[in-house]
Amino acid sequence: MRYWLVLLLSSTLFTSCSLLVPNTAPRENSKDLHPADFPYAIYRAAKTGQNNRVYQLDGRASEIRIKVFRGGVMAALGHDHIVASRHVKGFIQLNPVEVSCRADFYLPLDQLVVDDPKLRAGANLQTTPSAEDIKATRRNMLISLDAAEYPFIQLSSDSCETLLKGEAVEVTITLHGVSRKQTINLNLDRDGSEKLVVKGDFSLLQSDFGIQPFSLLNGLLSVKDRLEISVELEARAL
Repeated sequence: MRYWLVLLLSSTLFTSCSLLVPNTAPRENSKDLHPADFPYAIYRAAKTGQNNRVYQLDGRASEIRIKVFRGGVMAALGHDHIVASRHVKGFIQLNPVEVSCRADFYLPLDQLVVDDPKLRAGANLQTTPSAEDIKATRRNMLISLDAAEYPFIQLSSDSCETLLKGEAVEVTITLHGVSRKQTINLNLDRDGSEKLVVKGDFSLLQSDFGIQPFSLLNGLLSVKDRLEISVELEARAL
């Protein structure tokens, strides 16, 4: 039995070896589309600052995964799902002398992948949705997220220096037109000065962003409000 899934994601970062920023508005439906308020200028300027290091996400080595769970008395008739993004973009700026950090990331909702077979197997999900189920789930997910009006998830922090100390980081997550602050636990590994690896797990409530989790039959079959998110992000120095 098919059910709609509602979701988000989170959380985050960069894209390859140089600050690739369109100088003019990108074409509609172009892969270069980005949030209108994304602060590219801040990172261009940061590259010239003393002691600053700017890192850009390597999209080929990064992934965000979101688990969405079935609920309700009739949950056995539904499926749990895993949704992934391999198109996270953005930057981190570090200044080890001033012990400061800034990060801004975004991901396009229309490039989310639903129920990749390898990811489902790795997540130990117990059911097997059909290709038709998966296609319908993805379509209804984008409708539920109002992706046409709010095409991106954004995550930012202007005080992520706590990450350098192994402490939790306060971030602002923007989804479905709503921005909320949340403190999340992330681990940072540095491979010399040329590469950063950020990993972590956290959860979000859809209702915190004005999203009503989908349900059928007066809630007998539903999507749980809480989403579980895992991030594995790799960034390289510019």
